[in-house]
Amino acid sequence: MPWPVDHVKLDRVRALMKDQDVSALVVRAPDNMLYLTNYWCMKGYDAAIFPREGEPTLIALEPQLADATRNSWTKDIQLFKSYDERDPRPPQFRALDVALEILKQRCLTDHVAIGTEHGTQSADRMVGEPTTPTQFYF
Repeated sequence: MPWPVDHVKLDRVRALMKDQDVSALVVRAPDNMLYLTNYWCMKGYDAAIFPREGEPTLIALEPQLADATRNSWTKDIQLFKSYDERDPRPPQFRALDVALEILKQRCLTDHVAIGTEHGTQSADRMVGEPTTPTQFYF
């Protein structure tokens, strides 16, 4: 049984987004994904879109569907392949491509804050990425 949705915490995030005129957050670091969706991604390749208004979207590797469905607060789960013979880039780039398409479809391309972290201490241990500060605007 998943944890109940922490509306107080998520409302606090949305209030901060409103104060900063941010329409959506795009995050990839596992701890940020857990905070916003209640889903702990296995490899740190996944992403989440957390809009100021509306349902968040979890973007997960295909094999993680059952776990994502069981644990995530959001029911909007979009899948991507960990390997695509037509696209040799690492999976996290394909996750961000999916995020961009969703942002376009939902008309959320203005004032988007993107976590540019390559990981966190927890992700570093999983995928060997260096920890970097998060930057929010591009």
